Amino acid sequence: MTKKRSTKPERSNKPNGGNETGRVNVSKIAYKMKLIFSIILILPTFALIGQNGYIKLQNDSTLTGYLRYYTSIKDGHQGIEFWRTKKDKEPLKISKQRINEYAIKKDTFKVLHQFTPFPDNETFFEIVDAKLKSSGKINLYIIDNYQNVNRVSTYTGGGIIPAIVDESLGNYTYIYILEDKETGFLKALPSKREKLLESLADFFPEKYIKKYDEVKGKVNYRSVPALVKLYNSK
Repeated sequence: MTKKRSTKPERSNKPNGGNETGRVNVSKIAYKMKLIFSIILILPTFALIGQNGYIKLQNDSTLTGYLRYYTSIKDGHQGIEFWRTKKDKEPLKISKQRINEYAIKKDTFKVLHQFTPFPDNETFFEIVDAKLKSSGKINLYIIDNYQNVNRVSTYTGGGIIPAIVDESLGNYTYIYILEDKETGFLKALPSKREKLLESLADFFPEKYIKKYDEVKGKVNYRSVPALVKLYNSK
């Protein structure tokens, strides 16, 4: 007699069955995609809240929390939005007119008000951020952001116009500022060597400047950060 062939599908000889591996792989991919999507959703939340930092107000009080820049739609003034905690439902909007200093993450800024960097001309800053580049016995700040037309202006016969570079800076588009940490004395540095050396004499001993000239090369505007860093290291 002829035996009839079975119409039932044969079982796979693989330990977990033929389709199990496929199901596992699909499951892993789905899990990874879900994880990536969750991270993408979380990151903008942190960006909206801001970064760790502090604000020193003009009344000498200090606020510590989370900071984010803002620009007023109404009148264009700039300030910092401040959260005490990440769950703070009523963040404060603090105008830079009320701020003396602030820090966001590793960057520290001194806010200068009605600042005239060079007495021999009429260039002035209504409000400007000076970023701390080097700290110690002598602090070095830099002003290098001229995006806001309200920050720097020059008087002319026709009124006030924005100015990026003045005669005291030559072709430099940034300003170095020194501050004596002990006394709080602060002064902008002109770029021309003769006037630069006169200004540096208010912060450094004459012997130090001469020694730097001999060993490191003549002091100029670009060498100011190295000059300050070396002095603070001693």
